[in-house]
Amino acid sequence: MIELEYNLLKDEIILLLNSINDITLATSVDNKTYARTIAQTNTGLTMYFSTSGNSNKVKQISKNSNVALAVKNIQIEGIAENIGHPSKHVEYMRNCMKKYSIEGDTFPAEASDVVIKISPTKITLFKSLDKAYFDILDIKNKKAYRIEA
Repeated sequence: MIELEYNLLKDEIILLLNSINDITLATSVDNKTYARTIAQTNTGLTMYFSTSGNSNKVKQISKNSNVALAVKNIQIEGIAENIGHPSKHVEYMRNCMKKYSIEGDTFPAEASDVVIKISPTKITLFKSLDKAYFDILDIKNKKAYRIEA
């Protein structure tokens, strides 16, 4: 294991997240795992998406807030939280409108829509340098390190 500079890896991951629109979200309830693609936006490492408050993913998150996300060479573990209707989160709405080129002055949201906030606890990047590696950002413990794959 090689220790890495936490803020350098964090900044690298933020740049990657800023460039990603769609990501796979996995939830788990009653020993069953479910995965689906969501459109995400982020502020730093924290990710957000909106969905119907009546959706299966919202019901699953209310029973088990531990989630995982994956796209390309990135794997994310985190805690999901329903933070209410998009209209209560102006920064989220602005970020979505900008990222997804939504025109107009208002974010298109239904009355039943909610925003889900995902606070990552661990992010793993697969890298192929001279060998295959995993760069791991342990957010809980504010540590960064590299291990061989």
